[in-house]
Amino acid sequence: MNSKLYKLIFCRRLGCLIVVGEFTRTYGRSFSSFGKKIINDNHTRAGKLSHLAILTGLALGTLPLLVFAHPSLPLNGNIVVGQGKMDVNNTTLTVTQQSDKLAINWGSFDIAQGNSVIYNQPGQQSIALNRVIGRDVSQIYGNLKANGQVFLLNPNGILFGKGAQVDVGGLIASTKSMSNHDFISGCYTLTSQKQEGKLVNQANLRTTAGGYIVLIGQQVDNQPSGVIDTPQGQVALASGSRVILNLDRGNLLGVQVQGEQVNTLLQNGGLIRADEGVIQLTAQGKEMLMNTVIDNTGILQARGLSERNGVIFLNGGNEGVVSQQGMINVNSQQGRGGNVILIGENIHLVAASKLMHVGTRGGGEVVVGGGWQGKNKRIKNARSVVMDKGANIDVSSAHQGPGGTAVLWSEHYTGFYGDIHARGGSLSGDGGQVETSSQRNLQSFGRVDASAIMGNAGRWLLDPAEVNIVGSGAESGVSVQIGDIPAGYVKNAQVFTPMANVTQILNTSINAQLDKGTNVTITTSNGSLTNCRWCNITLQADINKIAGGDATLTLQADGNIVSNGHNITATTGKLNLNLLSGDSIVDSIITLNNSDVLLNGGDLLMKHANKNNTARISIMGGRYQVGNLTLEGNTGMASYVGVNISNSANISVAGETRISGESSNANQQGWCGIDISGDSVFAGKGNMSFTMTSNSRSSLMGTFTNATITGDKNITFQANTNGSSSGGVDFTNGSLVSKSGNISFDINGEIITQTSFGLRIQGSKVSGNNVKVEINTKGVDGFLLRDSHVTATAGNISANTTTTHKGLWISGDTDLNASKNINLQGVTSNSTTVGADAIKISGNSSSVQVNMAAGGNISMVAVNKGTEVGSTISADYTNIKAQGGDFNLNISGVKGSPFSNVNISADNIILNGNVSDNDAVVMTNTFLTAKGDIKANLSSPNHKALYFKGNGGMSAGLNLSVAVNTSGASVEAVTMTGIASNRMNVTVGKDISIIANNHGNMTGAGIGVDYVNFEAKNGNFTANNNGSKSIGIANADIRANEVNLISNTSRADGVSSAKLI
Repeated sequence: MNSKLYKLIFCRRLGCLIVVGEFTRTYGRSFSSFGKKIINDNHTRAGKLSHLAILTGLALGTLPLLVFAHPSLPLNGNIVVGQGKMDVNNTTLTVTQQSDKLAINWGSFDIAQGNSVIYNQPGQQSIALNRVIGRDVSQIYGNLKANGQVFLLNPNGILFGKGAQVDVGGLIASTKSMSNHDFISGCYTLTSQKQEGKLVNQANLRTTAGGYIVLIGQQVDNQPSGVIDTPQGQVALASGSRVILNLDRGNLLGVQVQGEQVNTLLQNGGLIRADEGVIQLTAQGKEMLMNTVIDNTGILQARGLSERNGVIFLNGGNEGVVSQQGMINVNSQQGRGGNVILIGENIHLVAASKLMHVGTRGGGEVVVGGGWQGKNKRIKNARSVVMDKGANIDVSSAHQGPGGTAVLWSEHYTGFYGDIHARGGSLSGDGGQVETSSQRNLQSFGRVDASAIMGNAGRWLLDPAEVNIVGSGAESGVSVQIGDIPAGYVKNAQVFTPMANVTQILNTSINAQLDKGTNVTITTSNGSLTNCRWCNITLQADINKIAGGDATLTLQADGNIVSNGHNITATTGKLNLNLLSGDSIVDSIITLNNSDVLLNGGDLLMKHANKNNTARISIMGGRYQVGNLTLEGNTGMASYVGVNISNSANISVAGETRISGESSNANQQGWCGIDISGDSVFAGKGNMSFTMTSNSRSSLMGTFTNATITGDKNITFQANTNGSSSGGVDFTNGSLVSKSGNISFDINGEIITQTSFGLRIQGSKVSGNNVKVEINTKGVDGFLLRDSHVTATAGNISANTTTTHKGLWISGDTDLNASKNINLQGVTSNSTTVGADAIKISGNSSSVQVNMAAGGNISMVAVNKGTEVGSTISADYTNIKAQGGDFNLNISGVKGSPFSNVNISADNIILNGNVSDNDAVVMTNTFLTAKGDIKANLSSPNHKALYFKGNGGMSAGLNLSVAVNTSGASVEAVTMTGIASNRMNVTVGKDISIIANNHGNMTGAGIGVDYVNFEAKNGNFTANNNGSKSIGIANADIRANEVNLISNTSRADGVSSAKLI
């Protein structure tokens, strides 16, 4: 530096050296030519140094340079495009523009304090381009006014100093260059020719309503004293190697930045205001890494004063950091809040940052780092986004209307430590929606409020790659050692380094939002699965809702959802809980291990997130108190269960229960659809349904072992298989009770293991208003009921089975009690299996019997279409009581129906049947007791139609009527044989009628009776044989008003050893 603070320059006009300030620049030839072109003869010529100026310079040459650094007004103007004139009057330069476009090349362009440059232009759409071709920075400390648009281009730099006033229709100030060709053609393209100076504003820049101000440069800085104001217009700060302006008739339609530039930086420490307009900061940096490219420490304001909203857009390009620590304000006084978009490679909302989007009629929208779930293709997703503790975003509604939308999104890391508000209006409106997510790593320790006083609460979505919900975590950044590089770089590198490799979400943050009634959604999503281990959600801390209205918590994972010993509870307001897994991976699992889920009446939903993938459900122990319960689990893995509930899990459901489990796999693997075991307890006040499906080689479709299921309403079990299951549904050592509803089982499909079953209930209690079983299976026995107690408290027990094996098998110490009717129907079709009875009822002994009691009718319908050994109905050690109705037996098919050690009592007993290849009905040691009639209408072509034998008997309050048909040789149509020491007794209140129709060539009696006593107390005894043989009665007493023995036969076999009384 020159220690004398002045220097000497050569003045052509005076022909000698003169003294000027140390930093005054010379202009060579252009200096003198400038004056000749623009200055009128009657004014002091700019560009010439007057004698006074020279003397002043000599007198003040020892003062600091600032006095002499720049001229007071622009110098050396040369019109290169268009027409106009320039006049200097003391401190004012007036440019009169005579064409819509005017371009002037200046040697320098400065306006000192107290000086003015005024552009008189044809109209607001007119443009005056001012290009500085000298080497000095333009310093504006005075006034710049224009009724149209003004471009000021100076690659050396531009300073709008403190105290300066700019009032124009539109302003573009840039340190880049624009060619005359582009200017004339309307292709307003600005490019960098060399290293650029800075563009700094400390002044007050203002346009008329609807105008624009654009500051373009490698580095642009609106400093704390700087004010940029374009009411209802646009403000843009832009940095990049190439910038294109879209202007139309005085309106700025857009600013497009193309190409990256090193050392770019846009700074705002002052006020940029475009109420009801648009503010845009765009920087395209090159080789910026972690260096800041946009830094807002001041105020960006685009408020909505009427119903027109403001928009603010910050775009940091593909490199560097966007730092927001000032205020961004798009509040609206009469409408919805405005819109703010912050995009860039790395975005930092510093502790003091405030983004205000409050509207009187609804909240606005803020997007930081990407659109909702990063799916808006028009918005570039950030690599990292960090919102510090103390930073604030508010998209609430002030009075009426819903809260707005706030999004934090990144592809690699989002750190959320601040506060986001999206409240509904104080008078009306629902809460808004908030997302704090990352495609990979999210550290969420901030707070969200999407509550609503007069509406429904809003939603909070968290969507990283993998999540741990934690009770505490290191809420500060990680120290990073990077070496000898700038401190700002190190600071940014620390900011954008996550504290943990796996996403952490603070449980108290979730609790706080649920307490306000805000719905919270946490998802993990990564289709490629390369950025996470399994994309799981793991609960490592409790979720407790203790205040506020109803809310919903949704956990949706691409992978698994796991809770080991941690609880999700609510004590105030309902908490709805959705657990959804397997959005991307094929075999996921939802695990609740010894967890308490107490939702205060809220609903619990657990299922797959993607219907094309399988998701198992495992509930092991714990307590569950919910409103409605929906569990949908499926598995395609060997030895696994679709829905597994075990280890004394205690589940209480206030509403509906819907549980479905599927075993499904292309490799035909899987264990079963539903498994409830281990002393687990279910209690439901609404309807309960259990649906099981097998599309694989599963062991069973469903198992219920040592389980207690109690409901107030209907309980239904539905099971279906496509033919690959090894078994049906097994209910063992459990309790199944509906207090005021029905219980039903519906089992369908082909089962591949012949020793299995469609439904087995053993060692269990089943009770409901009505109990209904529908079985339609192939390959196995239909329904096995063993050592169990089945009660229909207000209706019927019905079992309807169709199968290729044993249809219905009731055995052991089993009771069936129905307040109304018991209906049993068994159908075996095309069976070749030995023992394929349509209905089989077997107690173990005289002390362990099957007992059936009905307040109404008891009916048994059996159809046996098989070709092997098997009965239509077989019964042993069984007591049957139709206490207020009839007993109806209806059989058909190949094989007959043996009854042994059976007691049947009813109002009326009706036996109907048609058997083709066996005795139709054989009753051994069996007693029939009817208040009314006993009727038998049976047929068997080649065998006995009715065979009653042993220590048994019949008693009817009214009549005994037997009508049978047979056609076989040497076959009695009716045979009744007692024991010599203990004759069989047949007693009726009225008539006894036995009619036998035999059309075969018999060699024995058509009706055979031995050791039987008949008594028709108030009626007649009639035996009528129609066939080839007569009646054979021996060792019998017959008591009746009349005894009629009628035989339609040519052979005269009579009555022997019979006493007619």
